[in-house]
Amino acid sequence: MRGDPGGLTTSSGQGKRISGDSLARLTIPVLPREEQERVAAIHDRCHTFVSDLSIGLPAEIKARRGQYERYRDRLLSLAEATRP
Repeated sequence: MRGDPGGLTTSSGQGKRISGDSLARLTIPVLPREEQERVAAIHDRCHTFVSDLSIGLPAEIKARRGQYERYRDRLLSLAEATRP
């Protein structure tokens, strides 16, 4: 099966039984510590950005709508006050 580097699945997708000895010989690639930290930092920045968008953006839109409504009401009240 493609994407199965250790040959741990059958063609039907079921897992194979492996012995403890086979498991002990299995090599699991691990990135160097510096690379793990770099990837984690990128993930953290992306998570912060998405969180800011999902929290900060709606709050900013709400604030701008309120500001727009205040300006609109003020302009309309000025227009009414200047009518003859």
